[in-house]
Amino acid sequence: MKESPLVELLETEYGRVWDRFYDEFKFQPSTSPFKWPAIKEPVASDYLEPSRA
Repeated sequence: MKESPLVELLETEYGRVWDRFYDEFKFQPSTSPFKWPAIKEPVASDYLEPSRA
C-alpha cells in the first residue's frame, strides 16, 4: 500500500507556506470579478484543465 503524499503541517510551517504563496503569486482571494484574477501567474505558466484530464 502506498503512503499518502499529503502531510499535515505544523502551524508555523503552514503560515510560512501561505505567506510565501501570497507573496509569490500576489494572491488576493475575492468573490468579486472586479478583483480577479486572484493569482498573478508566472510567464511560463501551465495548468491542468480537469475536464480534459
